[in-house]
Parts: sequence; structure tokens; C-alpha cells
Amino acid sequence: MYKVIIALEQPSNFGRAIRAVDVAMGRMYIFRRMPTAIVDTNELAALVQPDKLAQEGFPRPSRVSVVLSTDHTGEEAYYVYLIFPNETPDASLKWGKIKDMMRWVHDQVWRASGEERWPYVHVKREADLFSETFGCRA
Repeated sequence: MYKVIIALEQPSNFGRAIRAVDVAMGRMYIFRRMPTAIVDTNELAALVQPDKLAQEGFPRPSRVSVVLSTDHTGEEAYYVYLIFPNETPDASLKWGKIKDMMRWVHDQVWRASGEERWPYVHVKREADLFSETFGCRA
């Protein structure tokens, strides 16, 4: 059985490998670097703005919004909305066309936020967003 020691930074005098004596004594070291994370929703949204999505070869939404809220488990999470104009054809928003874009957005926000809060990515039309928010059809 190992005794696990978790440290935020590896001490400079620790050396390159776990010493044999530590292994024999049942000690295992896990070093975790302090993440540099973006937690501001405006900064996260800037990473996945319409122009950046277009540069990556994805469909260009009219706008992108990132909201910090809680998910179904009660944990803090980011909700990323890729909002397309009402005139966007259904064929352009089918899963086969948008799944790579949604994964790319998810990965960008996940990494930038220090992998602390799960990003839920949603693709919506302006009218769909309005009707969900106010409970009526635009």
C-alpha cells in the first residue's frame, strides 16, 4: 500500500525520479502544477468568437455567449451558446455538420478554464434562444 503525497509544485531539490528508498517505504509523490486558468466569461467567449470559428472552417454564428451557472449535479459549469441567425437552414445545423465545431469549442473553453468547470455547448437560433428564455415563440 502506498502513502500518496500530493504537492502543488515539485521542490527544486527533489531530483528527477522517485528515490528507491521512497518506493521501498511505500511513498508515492504526485506533483500537480497550479493551473493558469481563465475564469472570466468574456475572456472565454473571446476564444471562440464567430471570426475564430470561421477561421477554423466551421459555420459562423452571429454571436457567442458564455454563461457561468450550475449544472444538473449542482456543480458550477459554463454554458456556451453558439447563436445563429433565424435564416440559417436546418441542414447547416444538423449534428453531422456541427459536432466537430461543438467539440472544438468545448475543448477550447475546457482547457482555458483550467479544466475546472465543464463547458456545455449549445447551438441555437436567435428565435429558439428567445423562446426558451421567455417561454414564448418569437
